[in-house]
Amino acid sequence: MSNLDPVINRNLKLIKKSLPLISCICITSNRSTLLQRALACFERQDYPMRELVISYPEDDFLTKRVVEQIEELSTIKMVRIERKTDEKLGQARNNAISAANGEFICICYYSLTGDWGYAPYFIPNPDIYNQS
Repeated sequence: MSNLDPVINRNLKLIKKSLPLISCICITSNRSTLLQRALACFERQDYPMRELVISYPEDDFLTKRVVEQIEELSTIKMVRIERKTDEKLGQARNNAISAANGEFICICYYSLTGDWGYAPYFIPNPDIYNQS
């Protein structure tokens, strides 16, 4: 079994290289507890090529601390945006989209509403949409 591990790892790397990056946009404000749940949902996604673009107000110190802890403890690829406190939601979303590196964008509202989380397969493989 251990002889297969390098082969499996190499194949997984090849699969990841062939998949497009999906950027998930998360706009939040002073909801650090809900953000923790949202981050847990994001981390459970089974789509490997993803990044989280998270935007929060510069005076939201609890959110900043949560994000710092996630960066220290997790392998989540993250783009952080500390926005002006009075920045409107639409502008925050546009700035987050501009900062995204992905070929596809996914707008995630779970940290704003807090009503539900996403299943591990929420971020689908984009190839299913490119079939004729």
